Amino acid sequence: MHNRWGILAVLFTVRLSMSFQFQSVGAIAPLMQSEFHTSLADIGLLIGLYFTPGVALALPGGAIGLKFGDRATAMAALALMLAGGLAMMFSDAWSGQIAGRLIGGAGGVLLTVQATKMVADWFAGKEIATAMAARTSVEIPVGESVRRPRSYCTGWMGSIRPTTSSRSSWRPSSTTAGPTLRSRRNRSGHGCARR
Repeated sequence: MHNRWGILAVLFTVRLSMSFQFQSVGAIAPLMQSEFHTSLADIGLLIGLYFTPGVALALPGGAIGLKFGDRATAMAALALMLAGGLAMMFSDAWSGQIAGRLIGGAGGVLLTVQATKMVADWFAGKEIATAMAARTSVEIPVGESVRRPRSYCTGWMGSIRPTTSSRSSWRPSSTTAGPTLRSRRNRSGHGCARR
């Protein structure tokens, strides 16, 4: 692909998946508290753990990209995010949630560094300001605006699922996804449309 703006669109979409994954825990905190019987401090810790791998990966991230190539590094980062999301989705233990956040966070940090490097490589002058703004200032608000209403309808496991797998027949059951649709409807006075 030689179209720079096309590459920026791809990077935006890929980086948006990291925004979804990062925002997922905060958006579904009440459901996770109910499922795992944790406090707000535990939820805050889980949120913060996502960027903890950045302590080790932020500085060498660019060098890793230079050594293995942009595409290979970005794919490896996405694979780590996928592994972390799957670990959280299928684990019934709080330790599994922590491990999933750390693994996914390692991929998210590596992807952030690599995407920034790629934008800097492809754009220069006045265009780099526009490109960086499009890549960094829109993704998290968009991710949060989509994640929060979806988490209300699908439960905490359903909220994590879109960042880790394609749409499939899997649906979280009422015993694993926190309060059921009916109980949420009764509390709020309205319900979510079934898919």
